[in-house]
Amino acid sequence: MSVHGRAGAWDAEVLVLGAGAWGSMAAWRLAAAGHRVVMLERFASPHAEGSSHGRTRLFRTACLEHPGLTAIAQRSLQLYRELEARSGAAIVDLCGGLTVGPADGIAVPGVLAAADAARLDVETLERDAIAERFPFHGALAADDVGVLDPLSGVLRIETAVGEALAAATALGVSIRSGVTVQAITAIPGGVRVETDRGSFRAPKVVAALGSWTSTVLPEVPLRLTRMPMTWFAPRPGAAGAPAALDAAGVFIREMGVGGGYWGHGASDGDLAKVGPRGAVARGDEPSVDGLDRIFRDLDGDPSLDAVERFLPSLDPRVAEGYVCHSTRTPDEQFVLGPLPSMPDVIVAAGESGHGGKHAAGVGDIAAALATDRAIDLDLDFLRPERFALAGAG
Repeated sequence: MSVHGRAGAWDAEVLVLGAGAWGSMAAWRLAAAGHRVVMLERFASPHAEGSSHGRTRLFRTACLEHPGLTAIAQRSLQLYRELEARSGAAIVDLCGGLTVGPADGIAVPGVLAAADAARLDVETLERDAIAERFPFHGALAADDVGVLDPLSGVLRIETAVGEALAAATALGVSIRSGVTVQAITAIPGGVRVETDRGSFRAPKVVAALGSWTSTVLPEVPLRLTRMPMTWFAPRPGAAGAPAALDAAGVFIREMGVGGGYWGHGASDGDLAKVGPRGAVARGDEPSVDGLDRIFRDLDGDPSLDAVERFLPSLDPRVAEGYVCHSTRTPDEQFVLGPLPSMPDVIVAAGESGHGGKHAAGVGDIAAALATDRAIDLDLDFLRPERFALAGAG
Protein backbone atom coordinates (compact mmCIF):
# COMPACT_ATOMS: atom_id res chain seq x y z
CA MET A 1 0.00 0.00 0.00
CA SER A 2 1.38 3.38 -0.96
CA VAL A 3 1.60 6.30 1.41
CA HIS A 4 0.70 9.69 -0.05
CA GLY A 5 2.61 12.85 0.74
CA ARG A 6 3.53 16.16 -0.77
CA ALA A 7 5.85 14.47 -3.29
CA GLY A 8 3.23 11.98 -4.45
CA ALA A 9 3.01 8.26 -3.74
CA TRP A 10 5.54 6.62 -1.44
CA ASP A 11 6.09 2.93 -0.91
CA ALA A 12 6.16 3.46 2.87
CA GLU A 13 6.56 6.14 5.48
CA VAL A 14 9.92 4.61 6.37
CA LEU A 15 12.03 2.10 4.46
CA VAL A 16 14.22 -0.08 6.68
CA LEU A 17 17.20 -1.54 4.86
CA GLY A 18 18.41 -4.74 6.49
CA ALA A 19 16.51 -7.15 8.73
CA GLY A 20 19.29 -8.06 11.13
CA ALA A 21 19.32 -7.17 14.81
CA TRP A 22 19.32 -3.39 14.40
CA GLY A 23 16.99 -3.29 11.40
CA SER A 24 14.45 -5.70 12.89
CA MET A 25 14.27 -3.66 16.09
CA ALA A 26 13.90 -0.40 14.16
CA ALA A 27 11.05 -1.82 12.10
CA TRP A 28 9.28 -3.10 15.21
CA ARG A 29 9.58 0.25 17.01
CA LEU A 30 8.42 2.18 13.95
CA ALA A 31 5.39 -0.07 13.53
CA ALA A 32 4.62 0.08 17.24
CA ALA A 33 4.43 3.87 16.88
CA GLY A 34 1.93 3.48 14.05
CA HIS A 35 4.14 4.05 11.03
CA ARG A 36 3.91 2.14 7.75
CA VAL A 37 7.14 0.32 7.15
CA VAL A 38 8.67 -1.72 4.36
CA MET A 39 11.85 -3.72 5.06
CA LEU A 40 14.26 -4.70 2.32
CA GLU A 41 16.52 -7.69 3.03
CA ARG A 42 18.83 -9.54 0.65
CA PHE A 43 18.35 -12.87 2.47
CA ALA A 44 15.37 -14.58 4.11
CA SER A 45 15.32 -13.41 7.72
CA PRO A 46 16.31 -14.46 10.25
CA HIS A 47 19.51 -15.82 8.68
CA ALA A 48 23.13 -16.65 9.45
CA GLU A 49 24.82 -14.50 6.81
CA GLY A 50 25.44 -11.32 8.77
CA SER A 51 26.22 -10.16 12.31
CA SER A 52 23.11 -11.33 14.18
CA HIS A 53 23.55 -15.06 14.66
CA GLY A 54 25.69 -17.33 16.82
CA ARG A 55 23.10 -17.98 19.54
CA THR A 56 24.14 -15.46 22.21
CA ARG A 57 25.76 -12.14 22.95
CA LEU A 58 26.96 -10.72 26.25
CA PHE A 59 24.54 -8.21 27.76
CA ARG A 60 26.30 -5.58 29.87
CA THR A 61 24.74 -2.51 31.50
CA ALA A 62 27.96 -0.89 32.74
CA CYS A 63 29.53 -0.60 29.30
CA LEU A 64 33.30 -0.21 29.37
CA GLU A 65 33.36 1.05 25.74
CA HIS A 66 31.69 4.38 26.65
CA PRO A 67 29.58 5.62 29.58
CA GLY A 68 26.97 6.90 27.13
CA LEU A 69 26.14 3.34 26.09
CA THR A 70 24.66 2.48 29.49
CA ALA A 71 21.42 4.36 28.79
CA ILE A 72 21.07 2.51 25.48
CA ALA A 73 21.61 -0.82 27.25
CA GLN A 74 18.96 0.09 29.83
CA ARG A 75 16.48 0.97 27.09
CA SER A 76 17.36 -2.23 25.26
CA LEU A 77 16.59 -4.29 28.35
CA GLN A 78 13.17 -2.66 28.68
CA LEU A 79 12.38 -3.52 25.08
CA TYR A 80 13.66 -7.10 25.34
CA ARG A 81 11.36 -7.53 28.33
CA GLU A 82 8.47 -6.28 26.18
CA LEU A 83 9.27 -8.89 23.55
CA GLU A 84 9.47 -11.56 26.25
CA ALA A 85 6.08 -10.54 27.66
CA ARG A 86 4.57 -10.63 24.17
CA SER A 87 5.78 -14.09 23.25
CA GLY A 88 6.89 -15.87 26.41
CA ALA A 89 10.35 -16.38 24.89
CA ALA A 90 13.46 -16.11 27.06
CA ILE A 91 15.66 -13.37 25.59
CA VAL A 92 17.84 -11.94 28.39
CA ASP A 93 19.16 -13.81 31.44
CA LEU A 94 20.63 -11.36 33.96
CA CYS A 95 23.03 -13.80 35.59
CA GLY A 96 25.56 -11.08 36.48
CA GLY A 97 28.83 -10.15 34.83
CA LEU A 98 32.43 -10.02 36.02
CA THR A 99 35.13 -7.84 34.49
CA VAL A 100 38.68 -8.76 35.53
CA GLY A 101 41.93 -6.95 34.83
CA PRO A 102 44.52 -4.55 36.25
CA ALA A 103 43.19 -1.51 38.08
CA ASP A 104 45.11 0.74 35.69
CA GLY A 105 44.05 -1.12 32.54
CA ILE A 106 41.21 -0.38 30.16
CA ALA A 107 38.41 -2.79 31.07
CA VAL A 108 38.04 -2.29 34.82
CA PRO A 109 38.34 1.54 34.75
CA GLY A 110 35.90 1.59 31.82
CA VAL A 111 33.27 -0.39 33.71
CA LEU A 112 33.73 1.71 36.85
CA ALA A 113 33.40 4.95 34.86
CA ALA A 114 30.17 3.78 33.24
CA ALA A 115 28.77 2.59 36.57
CA ASP A 116 29.70 5.85 38.28
CA ALA A 117 28.16 7.99 35.52
CA ALA A 118 24.88 6.05 35.66
CA ARG A 119 24.95 5.48 39.44
CA LEU A 120 24.84 1.72 38.99
CA ASP A 121 25.32 -0.52 41.99
CA VAL A 122 28.40 -2.59 41.16
CA GLU A 123 30.79 -4.46 43.45
CA THR A 124 34.57 -4.28 43.32
CA LEU A 125 36.57 -7.39 44.17
CA GLU A 126 40.21 -7.88 45.08
CA ARG A 127 42.17 -10.75 43.58
CA ASP A 128 41.60 -13.18 46.48
CA ALA A 129 37.85 -12.53 46.45
CA ILE A 130 37.73 -13.26 42.72
CA ALA A 131 39.58 -16.54 43.26
CA GLU A 132 37.21 -17.56 46.06
CA ARG A 133 33.93 -16.57 44.46
CA PHE A 134 34.77 -17.29 40.81
CA PRO A 135 37.10 -20.32 40.67
CA PHE A 136 36.03 -20.65 37.03
CA HIS A 137 38.92 -18.27 36.23
CA GLY A 138 42.38 -19.71 36.79
CA ALA A 139 45.88 -18.25 36.96
CA LEU A 140 44.83 -14.82 38.18
CA ALA A 141 47.56 -12.20 38.11
CA ALA A 142 48.77 -10.58 41.32
CA ASP A 143 47.38 -7.18 40.27
CA ASP A 144 44.01 -8.43 39.01
CA VAL A 145 40.88 -6.77 40.37
CA GLY A 146 37.28 -7.32 39.41
CA VAL A 147 33.99 -5.47 38.97
CA LEU A 148 30.75 -7.40 39.38
CA ASP A 149 27.74 -5.92 37.57
CA PRO A 150 24.48 -7.65 38.56
CA LEU A 151 22.71 -6.13 35.53
CA SER A 152 24.78 -8.12 33.05
CA GLY A 153 23.93 -11.43 31.46
CA VAL A 154 23.27 -13.34 28.28
CA LEU A 155 21.26 -12.05 25.32
CA ARG A 156 19.81 -14.74 23.07
CA ILE A 157 20.36 -12.74 19.93
CA GLU A 158 18.71 -15.07 17.43
CA THR A 159 15.58 -15.27 19.60
CA ALA A 160 15.54 -11.49 19.94
CA VAL A 161 15.74 -10.95 16.19
CA GLY A 162 13.07 -13.54 15.50
CA GLU A 163 10.69 -12.05 18.06
CA ALA A 164 11.25 -8.51 16.79
CA LEU A 165 10.49 -9.62 13.24
CA ALA A 166 7.38 -11.44 14.44
CA ALA A 167 6.22 -8.36 16.35
CA ALA A 168 6.92 -6.11 13.37
CA THR A 169 5.05 -8.40 10.99
CA ALA A 170 2.07 -8.58 13.35
CA LEU A 171 1.95 -4.78 13.30
CA GLY A 172 1.82 -4.68 9.50
CA VAL A 173 5.47 -4.36 8.47
CA SER A 174 6.06 -5.71 4.96
CA ILE A 175 9.34 -7.65 4.70
CA ARG A 176 10.66 -7.97 1.15
CA SER A 177 13.25 -10.76 1.18
CA GLY A 178 15.68 -11.50 -1.62
CA VAL A 179 16.14 -7.80 -2.39
CA THR A 180 19.68 -6.42 -2.75
CA VAL A 181 20.08 -2.69 -2.15
CA GLN A 182 22.33 -1.13 -4.78
CA ALA A 183 22.13 2.64 -4.27
CA ILE A 184 20.47 5.30 -2.14
CA THR A 185 19.66 8.69 -3.66
CA ALA A 186 18.08 11.84 -2.28
CA ILE A 187 14.96 13.00 -4.14
CA PRO A 188 12.59 15.91 -3.43
CA GLY A 189 10.92 15.24 -0.10
CA GLY A 190 12.62 11.93 0.56
CA VAL A 191 14.81 9.10 -0.64
CA ARG A 192 14.89 6.62 -3.52
CA VAL A 193 16.45 3.19 -2.93
CA GLU A 194 17.58 1.32 -6.03
CA THR A 195 17.62 -2.48 -5.78
CA ASP A 196 17.90 -5.49 -8.06
CA ARG A 197 14.10 -5.73 -7.76
CA GLY A 198 13.31 -2.16 -8.75
CA SER A 199 13.24 1.11 -6.87
CA PHE A 200 11.49 2.05 -3.62
CA ARG A 201 10.69 5.52 -2.34
CA ALA A 202 9.95 6.92 1.11
CA PRO A 203 10.27 10.17 3.03
CA LYS A 204 12.77 8.50 5.40
CA VAL A 205 15.13 5.54 5.32
CA VAL A 206 16.81 3.62 8.14
CA ALA A 207 19.96 2.05 6.68
CA ALA A 208 20.90 -0.91 8.89
CA LEU A 209 22.84 -2.79 6.25
CA GLY A 210 25.53 -4.26 8.49
CA SER A 211 28.56 -5.47 6.56
CA TRP A 212 27.03 -4.29 3.29
CA THR A 213 26.89 -0.66 4.45
CA SER A 214 30.15 0.28 2.72
CA THR A 215 28.90 -1.13 -0.58
CA VAL A 216 25.99 1.31 -0.60
CA LEU A 217 27.30 4.14 1.59
CA PRO A 218 31.08 4.15 1.05
CA GLU A 219 31.46 7.48 2.84
CA VAL A 220 30.81 5.75 6.19
CA PRO A 221 34.26 4.73 7.53
CA LEU A 222 33.98 1.02 8.28
CA ARG A 223 36.34 -1.93 8.38
CA LEU A 224 35.02 -5.45 8.01
CA THR A 225 36.19 -8.13 10.43
CA ARG A 226 35.57 -11.85 10.25
CA MET A 227 34.61 -12.99 13.76
CA PRO A 228 34.72 -16.69 14.69
CA MET A 229 32.72 -17.69 17.78
CA THR A 230 33.61 -20.76 19.80
CA TRP A 231 31.76 -22.93 22.30
CA PHE A 232 33.06 -25.42 24.86
CA ALA A 233 31.51 -28.15 26.99
CA PRO A 234 31.99 -28.16 30.76
CA ARG A 235 34.65 -30.63 31.84
CA PRO A 236 33.07 -33.56 33.73
CA GLY A 237 33.95 -33.62 37.40
CA ALA A 238 35.11 -30.00 37.63
CA ALA A 239 32.96 -29.37 40.69
CA GLY A 240 35.48 -27.02 42.30
CA ALA A 241 35.24 -24.54 39.42
CA PRO A 242 31.66 -24.79 38.15
CA ALA A 243 31.05 -23.69 34.56
CA ALA A 244 27.29 -23.28 34.86
CA LEU A 245 25.91 -19.89 33.85
CA ASP A 246 24.59 -19.11 37.32
CA ALA A 247 28.10 -19.66 38.75
CA ALA A 248 30.41 -18.37 36.02
CA GLY A 249 28.07 -15.67 34.71
CA VAL A 250 29.32 -13.57 31.82
CA PHE A 251 32.89 -12.35 31.91
CA ILE A 252 35.55 -10.17 30.33
CA ARG A 253 39.16 -10.64 31.33
CA GLU A 254 41.85 -8.20 30.24
CA MET A 255 45.45 -9.38 30.03
CA GLY A 256 48.31 -7.41 28.54
CA VAL A 257 47.73 -4.88 25.78
CA GLY A 258 44.49 -5.75 23.99
CA GLY A 259 44.55 -9.39 25.10
CA GLY A 260 42.47 -11.67 27.27
CA TYR A 261 39.19 -13.45 26.78
CA TRP A 262 35.43 -13.03 27.21
CA GLY A 263 32.38 -15.26 27.27
CA HIS A 264 29.74 -16.82 29.49
CA GLY A 265 29.08 -20.01 31.38
CA ALA A 266 26.89 -22.89 30.24
CA SER A 267 23.14 -22.62 30.83
CA ASP A 268 20.89 -25.63 31.44
CA GLY A 269 23.30 -28.28 30.22
CA ASP A 270 24.26 -26.22 27.18
CA LEU A 271 27.73 -25.06 26.14
CA ALA A 272 29.91 -22.22 27.43
CA LYS A 273 31.04 -19.49 25.05
CA VAL A 274 34.62 -18.18 25.01
CA GLY A 275 36.24 -15.70 22.66
CA PRO A 276 39.56 -13.84 22.50
CA ARG A 277 39.75 -10.13 23.27
CA GLY A 278 41.28 -7.46 21.13
CA ALA A 279 43.59 -7.65 18.16
CA VAL A 280 44.05 -11.41 18.26
CA ALA A 281 40.44 -11.78 17.06
CA ARG A 282 40.72 -9.23 14.31
CA GLY A 283 41.69 -9.64 10.71
CA ASP A 284 40.27 -7.07 8.35
CA GLU A 285 38.54 -8.41 5.27
CA PRO A 286 38.52 -6.52 1.95
CA SER A 287 34.96 -7.48 0.99
CA VAL A 288 31.93 -9.08 2.56
CA ASP A 289 31.26 -10.99 -0.64
CA GLY A 290 34.61 -12.77 -0.39
CA LEU A 291 34.39 -13.50 3.33
CA ASP A 292 34.96 -17.13 4.34
CA ARG A 293 31.91 -18.16 6.38
CA ILE A 294 33.15 -21.66 7.16
CA PHE A 295 34.43 -22.21 10.71
CA ARG A 296 37.77 -24.00 10.52
CA ASP A 297 39.99 -25.60 13.17
CA LEU A 298 42.35 -22.62 13.01
CA ASP A 299 39.48 -20.30 13.93
CA GLY A 300 39.10 -21.92 17.31
CA ASP A 301 42.76 -21.78 18.31
CA PRO A 302 42.80 -18.39 20.13
CA SER A 303 39.80 -19.36 22.28
CA LEU A 304 41.18 -22.85 22.78
CA ASP A 305 44.41 -21.34 24.08
CA ALA A 306 42.47 -19.28 26.64
CA VAL A 307 40.54 -22.34 27.78
CA GLU A 308 43.67 -24.46 28.16
CA ARG A 309 45.53 -21.78 30.13
CA PHE A 310 42.85 -20.09 32.23
CA LEU A 311 39.52 -21.99 32.29
CA PRO A 312 40.12 -25.38 33.91
CA SER A 313 36.44 -26.34 34.19
CA LEU A 314 35.96 -26.40 30.42
CA ASP A 315 36.82 -29.27 28.10
CA PRO A 316 39.76 -28.01 25.97
CA ARG A 317 38.16 -29.01 22.70
CA VAL A 318 35.99 -26.78 20.52
CA ALA A 319 32.47 -28.19 20.70
CA GLU A 320 30.85 -25.79 18.19
CA GLY A 321 31.96 -22.87 16.06
CA TYR A 322 30.29 -20.17 14.00
CA VAL A 323 31.55 -17.36 11.79
CA CYS A 324 29.97 -13.95 12.13
CA HIS A 325 31.17 -10.61 10.85
CA SER A 326 31.53 -7.19 12.35
CA THR A 327 31.96 -3.69 10.99
CA ARG A 328 34.22 -1.41 13.02
CA THR A 329 34.54 2.35 13.03
CA PRO A 330 37.85 4.16 13.65
CA ASP A 331 36.88 4.96 17.26
CA GLU A 332 35.05 1.65 17.87
CA GLN A 333 31.74 3.46 18.51
CA PHE A 334 28.59 3.08 16.43
CA VAL A 335 27.53 5.36 13.60
CA LEU A 336 23.96 6.31 14.45
CA GLY A 337 22.12 9.32 13.08
CA PRO A 338 21.21 11.26 9.93
CA LEU A 339 23.78 10.95 7.15
CA PRO A 340 25.22 14.44 6.58
CA SER A 341 25.00 14.14 2.80
CA MET A 342 21.40 12.81 2.97
CA PRO A 343 19.69 13.83 6.23
CA ASP A 344 16.60 11.77 5.41
CA VAL A 345 18.76 8.64 5.69
CA ILE A 346 19.29 7.46 9.26
CA VAL A 347 22.39 5.28 9.23
CA ALA A 348 22.88 2.61 11.89
CA ALA A 349 26.23 0.90 11.30
CA GLY A 350 29.61 0.02 12.77
CA GLU A 351 28.57 -2.24 15.62
CA SER A 352 32.31 -2.65 16.38
CA GLY A 353 31.98 -5.94 18.19
CA HIS A 354 29.70 -4.70 20.96
CA GLY A 355 26.46 -3.83 19.18
CA GLY A 356 24.40 -6.95 19.80
CA LYS A 357 23.34 -6.11 23.34
CA HIS A 358 22.27 -2.63 22.24
CA ALA A 359 20.16 -3.78 19.28
CA ALA A 360 16.76 -2.90 20.72
CA GLY A 361 17.93 0.50 21.96
CA VAL A 362 19.70 1.31 18.69
CA GLY A 363 16.60 0.30 16.74
CA ASP A 364 14.42 2.48 18.95
CA ILE A 365 16.75 5.45 18.50
CA ALA A 366 16.86 4.98 14.72
CA ALA A 367 13.06 4.83 14.66
CA ALA A 368 12.84 8.03 16.71
CA LEU A 369 15.32 9.86 14.47
CA ALA A 370 13.39 8.81 11.38
CA THR A 371 10.11 10.16 12.73
CA ASP A 372 11.26 13.23 14.70
CA ARG A 373 10.40 11.64 18.03
CA ALA A 374 12.26 13.28 20.92
CA ILE A 375 15.16 11.31 22.42
CA ASP A 376 16.42 12.16 25.89
CA LEU A 377 19.89 10.72 25.31
CA ASP A 378 23.32 12.14 24.58
CA LEU A 379 24.11 10.78 21.12
CA ASP A 380 26.96 13.10 20.18
CA PHE A 381 29.56 10.33 20.47
CA LEU A 382 27.63 8.26 17.90
CA ARG A 383 26.69 10.89 15.32
CA PRO A 384 27.97 10.33 11.76
CA GLU A 385 29.28 13.89 11.47
CA ARG A 386 32.05 13.19 13.98
CA PHE A 387 33.86 11.74 10.96
CA ALA A 388 34.79 13.86 7.97
CA LEU A 389 32.44 11.96 5.69
CA ALA A 390 32.88 12.38 1.96
CA GLY A 391 30.10 14.49 0.55
CA ALA A 392 29.08 15.88 3.93
CA GLY A 393 27.35 19.19 3.76
